[in-house]
Amino acid sequence: MTPAFRLTLIWIVGSMLAFIFAMNYLPASLVDGHYIPVSNDSFYHARRILDTAANPAAFYEFDNRINYPEGSWIVWPWGYDYLMAQANVHRQRQENVPAMIAFARANESAGEDQTAEQAQYEIAAEEGRKINDKVSLSSSASFAPVFEDINIYVLDAKLLNLAASQQLPPPRSSFESRAVENYRLHFDGLPTVSGFVRPERCVQAQLQTAAALGADLALRETVVSFTQDGSSVTVRTDKDTYRASQLIVAAGAWLPGMLKPDLASRFMVTRQVLYWFRARSEDAHALFSPERFPVYIWQLPAPQSIYGFPATGGLEDGVKLATEQYDVATTPESVSRTVGPDEVREMYETYVEPFFPGLSPVCVRHKVCLYTWVDGARFIIDRHPDFQRVIVASPCSGHGFKFAPVIGEIVADLVTRGATRHDISRFRLARFG
Repeated sequence: MTPAFRLTLIWIVGSMLAFIFAMNYLPASLVDGHYIPVSNDSFYHARRILDTAANPAAFYEFDNRINYPEGSWIVWPWGYDYLMAQANVHRQRQENVPAMIAFARANESAGEDQTAEQAQYEIAAEEGRKINDKVSLSSSASFAPVFEDINIYVLDAKLLNLAASQQLPPPRSSFESRAVENYRLHFDGLPTVSGFVRPERCVQAQLQTAAALGADLALRETVVSFTQDGSSVTVRTDKDTYRASQLIVAAGAWLPGMLKPDLASRFMVTRQVLYWFRARSEDAHALFSPERFPVYIWQLPAPQSIYGFPATGGLEDGVKLATEQYDVATTPESVSRTVGPDEVREMYETYVEPFFPGLSPVCVRHKVCLYTWVDGARFIIDRHPDFQRVIVASPCSGHGFKFAPVIGEIVADLVTRGATRHDISRFRLARFG
C-alpha cells in the first residue's frame, strides 16, 4: 500500500465518520430520566407546559423567572408554549417542514410574534436552493469583528500574565470574513411544502373510506324535505325516506332555501367559471409544467383577481385558471351552466392574454360552479335555528374544500359529543342574523 493510497483511504474514512457524526444529531438531553429539549426557548416553554400539567393553577400570567429579578407579564395566549416547544424540538431534529408549520401556528396564535416569525425565515433559509430531488444548497457570507477589543485585551493579559493593559501591544482591530456553503441531503427526497389535490379523486377517496368504516351511501338522490319530530329527524328524498337521531346539512348553494327568508337573505350564491386555455405550442406548454410553474393567486390590476394551476396534462388538456366574482347573484335553479364565446373572449382578453402570453385564445374546456358566500367569507357551522337536532355546515364561501377534514371533525364532534375542541364561535348563525 503506497503512502498516497494510505492517506487517501484515511481521508475517505475520516470524511465518512465526520458525515455520520454530522447526521447523528442530538435533539434533546436525558437527565435523570427526564427529557430536556435542546435550545433555551423550547426548554422554557416546555417548563411552562410541565408546570401546568403538575398544577393547572401554575399556568400563570406573570412569570418571575424571566427578566429576573423583576419578572414579566406573559402576553402570549394559551397553546403558544406547546407550539413553540414542539417547533423547537422539530428544529433540533432537522425536521424543518413540521418545524415551520409549528412556528407558523405559534406566530398566528400569538398575533404576529416576532420570535416565531423569525424562526420561520431562518428554517426556510436553511433548506437552501434545490439542486435535484435529494440535494439542496444554501450559501452565506459575513464580515465582522472576531472579538471586541476589551475581550481581546483581557484574553491577551491572561495569556501573557500581564496585570496592566499598558504593557499590552497597541490596540488592534481583528475582523473575520467567512463564506459558508451548506449541502442538505434528503434520502427520501426534498420535503414537499406546496401542491394541490384533485377534488374529484379526493371526494371519491373520502366516500370509499366512509363506506369502509360502515357508512351507508345514498347517491344521486334529491332531498325533498327534512323535519324534526321529538327525538328524531326525518329526511325525504325523491327515492326514499330516512330517519336518524341527528342530521348534518352541508347543502352549499341549496342551503338558503332551507332557512327562513330573513336569514337566507344573508347568503349570496354566485356563478363562477373555470377555464382551460391551450398553450401556443409544445414549448410554451412546457413553461407551465409543475417544475416551472406554481399554484398561485394573483391580485391583478383588473376588476377581479385570478388563480390557477400548473399544466398537469398534455397540450390539448390546456392550463387551468379562473377568476372570482361577487357582483351578480344567482340560484341553483336559475344559474346558467352555458359559457358562450363572448364570455370566453372577454376572459381571455382581460385576464389571460395580458399576463400569460404563452396561452392561446383557444379554450379547450370550461366549467361552471357555485359559491355560497356570507359577509367576511366565513363558514357556517351551527345548530339550525328551528331544529336543534339539525347541524348546518355550510356555506364555505368558496374556500371550504381544503378545510373539509377539520370541518368533518367538528360536525362529528357536535353529533357524537355535543361539543368540539375547536373554537367555532365566529361561525355561529347569530353572527350573520
